[in-house]
Amino acid sequence: MKQTYFRAGRHLVITIVVAYFMCVPINAQVSQEVLDSISTPNKVETSIGTLEFFDGIPTKATAERLYDNLDFLRGVETFLNGIP
Repeated sequence: MKQTYFRAGRHLVITIVVAYFMCVPINAQVSQEVLDSISTPNKVETSIGTLEFFDGIPTKATAERLYDNLDFLRGVETFLNGIP
C-alpha cells in the first residue's frame, strides 16, 4: 500500500515538473539579419506592377491586382489547353 502512494506521488511530481517546463517561455535569440531576411517588405516591384503590403498583409488594391493576374493566367492556360 505504501508503495502505491509513493508511486502515485512520484508520478504527480514528475507531471508537475514536466508541466512547469512546458509552460516556461523560451527566449530565442534571433539576429536582426535573420528577421530582415524573412520579413515581407512594404513594397515589391513586379512585372504586374508595385505590390504594397501592410505588416505582411497585401492591401486591397494589391489583392485585386493579384486576383486579376491569376484570372488572366487561368484564361491563358485554358486557351492553350484548347489548342489541338
